[in-house]
Amino acid sequence: MAVCVPKIRGNGPGLCRSGNDLSMLSTIRDDHRHTPRDVPDAAPLVPDDRLGWIGTATSGRSQFPTRLRRVTRFAVLWWGCFVGILMMAGVEAVVLWQRGIRYTPASSFGRVWASNVSLDANGASAAAIVTFKQNAKEEGYWRDVVLIGLRRGGAFRLGVRSLRPQDVSIAPGGNAVAVVCEDGSIHAVSDLLNVTAGTAMPRPRLFARSEDRNVARLVFSPDGRRLAAIGECSVTVWQWPDGTRLSQRRHSSKTLRVLAFSEDSKKIVSPGQERELCIWDADSGKLLDANAMTEHARFAVLSPDTRLVASIVAQGQRILVRQLGGSDPLWQATWSFPAIAFDHQGRRVASVVTQRGRIGIDVRDALTGKQLSILYGHDDVVAGLAFCSDGLLYSWDCGGHIRSWNVDEQREQWSLSLLQWAADDRSAAGKIGLTWDNVSEPDA
Repeated sequence: MAVCVPKIRGNGPGLCRSGNDLSMLSTIRDDHRHTPRDVPDAAPLVPDDRLGWIGTATSGRSQFPTRLRRVTRFAVLWWGCFVGILMMAGVEAVVLWQRGIRYTPASSFGRVWASNVSLDANGASAAAIVTFKQNAKEEGYWRDVVLIGLRRGGAFRLGVRSLRPQDVSIAPGGNAVAVVCEDGSIHAVSDLLNVTAGTAMPRPRLFARSEDRNVARLVFSPDGRRLAAIGECSVTVWQWPDGTRLSQRRHSSKTLRVLAFSEDSKKIVSPGQERELCIWDADSGKLLDANAMTEHARFAVLSPDTRLVASIVAQGQRILVRQLGGSDPLWQATWSFPAIAFDHQGRRVASVVTQRGRIGIDVRDALTGKQLSILYGHDDVVAGLAFCSDGLLYSWDCGGHIRSWNVDEQREQWSLSLLQWAADDRSAAGKIGLTWDNVSEPDA
């Protein structure tokens, strides 16, 4: 059946459409009626000569900017959440840290190193001031005296942390140690050779009080009957072990801290006036001799027989070796770190040098300055050197390593890592027959 339908737009006559055409036109109009007008991508309807209204082609606007905005919003939201979580975790960490709650155990150490090491006359044991840095807020840095068995390869803490030790000296027989504290007081710990696994550590006792609060060094006499201390203003000698003061002398040296007994333990070498070394009687304090030094020495040591003196001069980083009382040096060399030591017989002298980026121990003839050997093995700054009576050379660095050297064979004898020992101090104490639980903390 044909129906005459007028044209929608225009002035032309209407067209006759069949039933199928009317159905198609109805469908197109229904689609137009349900198309949202506010959607920009919806295709508008335009007149057509055959169907009246049809859809045009798709709009030229791309979908890419819309997707980019969605991805950007998602990334910003995700990043904001991540930053917020990090800030909350940081605030929580600060709160817990301020309250003293530790993230690491208080027994773990970040760094352990020795600053002063004293050897006994037999080369069997040593005493050292060891600094512990713990991985915790409240403990921080603290010091203790550590006794080291040089032949048995073990170590244990003396337990004088509360005294705040500054320097230590071990008796020639290795049976006692003297410890100088921060307030200038000197404490003694005796009967160390009688300590066994079933006995408690001897408690320190007050030995003497120095008039000079800033005591820099303690030294035992070779016979073990006298103890000397040097500070900023004076040198004092006490009788060991009762603490009776024998003599005291004033000095005016600002930097030099030389202190040594003669082989017979009757004389002492120490600073006098600026750039001056004096020899005086240990018991009476009578001045025996004064020797002027032409250079401004930063540090100096004497040979065991007190015939030679080796001084470290900062200007030019030189080591000058001369006879005590002599004006001209026998020889000179360069140094990298201020550490120097004579052997027990005064024939060799050791210092620290750096060659091609490696830290070495330079061993030379004490009289001629001829280089005998260079010992390599340290990776950190060497803080000190000391010869023992058996000829072994001991060195310790800022990384906590103590090494023993056979100078004649030019090889390392053994080494001890203080950090590794401190991390497992119970087993380390057991190596020399002691139990850690028996080491008691003394009263201040």
